[in-house]
Amino acid sequence: MEHPVVCWLIPCYNVPDINWMRSCIASLHSQNIYWQAVIVDDGSTDPKIWEQLYQYSQLDNRITAVRAEHGGVARALNTAYSVAKQMEESRGITHYARIDVDDYNDHDRLVKQVAFMKAHEVGLVGAGMRVDWGHGLVDIKLGCDSDPIEYLKHKHTPCFHPTWLIAKESMMPYSEDYPHAEDIAWLCTYLRKGGKLANYPDPLITKRQHPGRVSSVYKEIQIQSRERAVKEILGE
Repeated sequence: MEHPVVCWLIPCYNVPDINWMRSCIASLHSQNIYWQAVIVDDGSTDPKIWEQLYQYSQLDNRITAVRAEHGGVARALNTAYSVAKQMEESRGITHYARIDVDDYNDHDRLVKQVAFMKAHEVGLVGAGMRVDWGHGLVDIKLGCDSDPIEYLKHKHTPCFHPTWLIAKESMMPYSEDYPHAEDIAWLCTYLRKGGKLANYPDPLITKRQHPGRVSSVYKEIQIQSRERAVKEILGE
């Protein structure tokens, strides 16, 4: 591998503040590593969101903007991955990364995660997060030293979805059968197939917590989907 190329997969739906989206995009530009990005407008009702995304794609050929009917996070991610797969060879994509459009990355996130992945010989690397509650930041770190499958079965999350860096060979589509828990279903499938993960010990993104987040609006559905995914994919 001459140099890594990371492709961001970013769904976007009615971001509460368009300036948050701008800071997210700015945090892509701050990375000291080659990257591409596929951003899917998942049927946002505010036309300014698509206008802004389209403008980004016109100003920077590393950004591909896609407009889709509203179908939820899993479908938007699968649309982004499908588009990225078509340019995987021509753009030299070696990894995929996640970030939510209302969050933003530390400037050295990708450099640290790519090096950490190589050192630990895993297909998936997560990281800690800095959570912005609107009145201060709180660091949240994950220390999944035990078996991540047992971690999931005990209703813990072994790897924060917005922080994922995935090797190209380990990437796969998301299941749309588990509403608002597509990340847990993906992890269960990945681990069942023998996939390995590790977490960079420090926070590498800042996550904005607000009432419109999926984990707030669809909390009960998310809990039910998560439990069903663990049971159906990993078994008792």
